[in-house]
Amino acid sequence: MTQRKVLSMAASLFDPVGLISPFAIRIRCILQRIIKEGRNWVQPVSECYQQELQEWMDEFDSMTSMEIPRCLITSTNGTHQLHTFTDASMSAIAAIVYTRTTKANGSSTTPYVISKTKVAPIKQLSIPKLELEAAALGAELAGFCESEMTTTISSKHFWTDSAATLGWIKSKQKQKMYIANRLTKIHENSNPDNWRHILGKMNPADHGTRGLIPSDIPKPWLQPPDFLSTPQSQDS
Repeated sequence: MTQRKVLSMAASLFDPVGLISPFAIRIRCILQRIIKEGRNWVQPVSECYQQELQEWMDEFDSMTSMEIPRCLITSTNGTHQLHTFTDASMSAIAAIVYTRTTKANGSSTTPYVISKTKVAPIKQLSIPKLELEAAALGAELAGFCESEMTTTISSKHFWTDSAATLGWIKSKQKQKMYIANRLTKIHENSNPDNWRHILGKMNPADHGTRGLIPSDIPKPWLQPPDFLSTPQSQDS
């Protein structure tokens, strides 16, 4: 197993809507760690990565039986919202979008729409800055969904477990260039008032930064937090 082979495996995954993002991010993070060692492309990777890579390949075969429903709008009546969750770790950043369709009788459906994960930069950033990167990714992803969907979206809602990110988004003070550039992307695609805090253990984007095995992808990755299924008047 060489660095070139690992790169080929990571690049061969075609998943434009991020259905298996928490699984795919694992091999990308392994690849980054291998690159940091400074080996050339044809040298065998360190023994410590061999077992990780073998486990990942074995798990890959189990995904052939996975079935994922893709009906996003179950009813043309009612209101349609986008709910975007973002998170970051020292290894990766992630954003995930769900729709929430609320019918006239108060019932709602919350299917998965799209997600995106990225490996954190090799040049190490602080967790607050990575969380801000994730928020910018989520805002752009929600803006893309709204522009591509033919159904009218009544509102967009954003969730992060980072208090620092919420403070930057809602602040009116002038920020340093790095932060200001990310805030520009966020404000272009979202209203600061629509950003809210969520506990880390309830944030589905957390799985996109830490990785999942295939059997855990249907839940908790593709199913949103339970509170999105409650009547809107009961939302916290």
